[in-house]
Amino acid sequence: MKTLASVFGLAALVMPQPAAALDPGSPKEFYEVSIAGIGIGEVALYLAEGGGRYSVDLDGGFRFLFWSGEATMGSEGARAEALIPAAYTARFESPSRTVFADIVFGDGSAEAAFRAEPPFDDDGEEEERAPLMPEMLVGAMDPVAAFLIPAASGAEACSGARKVFSGIVRFDIELSPRAEAAGPGLTPCVAAYRPIGGHRIGNEGVSLLEEKGLNLDLFEIAPGLWAPHRLEFPTRFGALAFERRDG
Repeated sequence: MKTLASVFGLAALVMPQPAAALDPGSPKEFYEVSIAGIGIGEVALYLAEGGGRYSVDLDGGFRFLFWSGEATMGSEGARAEALIPAAYTARFESPSRTVFADIVFGDGSAEAAFRAEPPFDDDGEEEERAPLMPEMLVGAMDPVAAFLIPAASGAEACSGARKVFSGIVRFDIELSPRAEAAGPGLTPCVAAYRPIGGHRIGNEGVSLLEEKGLNLDLFEIAPGLWAPHRLEFPTRFGALAFERRDG
């Protein structure tokens, strides 16, 4: 199911490193995944930091109606006042197709490689996409790093715009406080979504995101680093939600 696989690419190359790779160890958090309130899977989050660097990996499996799939995403780079990604890789696998996306960041811009096995052209599907220009990628982050926010407080984390590049689609999200209560230690936010380039023109999913945006509750996953406790965004199947498992 191509549309649902694309959703998980939203809610996807390795550069030489002067030091040994960070060891993420055991999963730091687990997230329950649901769509329209129905549980469909689980995602494990691995996080490592050290020497001014970060590494985060997501590993999940999903099953919904007659569709099933697996997804892995990883981001690594420098951690300073902001996360500065160096490399991102993603793999989305379903019974009918496997999709790969890789991004290398450098000199303020990004270069991406994308492939599908079998290619989408093989099934006769054609898509009209908005132009994606190199200048749109300047200052962009990958979809994993974009939702890990260095900040002194939840209020600070829940503010400002972030440029995001998935390897195919370039979009902006703008975080602001959400006017409703959240649990202890959580900061409720809303993220406005604005497509920039590479998106499918006239696509229902893009229109839903533009209209409704994303809801998220942030928590402090590591000292001075904030991440979603819950992330929810609309799809044509209902709200897709990732919620951190307590305990």
